[in-house]
Amino acid sequence: MYHVFTIRASGLVRHVTQPKAPTLDQLQGAVGGYIETVPGFTKFVFLDRIYTRGRAYADEEGKLKGKQYNQRATAAWHEQQKGIIGHDSLVGDVVFYTKGRD
Repeated sequence: MYHVFTIRASGLVRHVTQPKAPTLDQLQGAVGGYIETVPGFTKFVFLDRIYTRGRAYADEEGKLKGKQYNQRATAAWHEQQKGIIGHDSLVGDVVFYTKGRD
């Protein structure tokens, strides 16, 4: 079972489970464009549960498109990086997914 989170720029999070990993079409649809991997974004905390060994994706052209700053996703990403990434930020909706037991 895979846990798929769409972390919206508004701060809301949509969580679904599905039997297979998200497809390219699902990922692109969720972020609203071509995807790029968010390096080092491998953990996400939702409703006091920690999801690890995951992957995160954002819109590759989100900043060029003028998408809204995603404070929740950026904060989760920065927490994992401990300052390594500098002042970079995430914009638009971000997808995080991981394989889980339930």
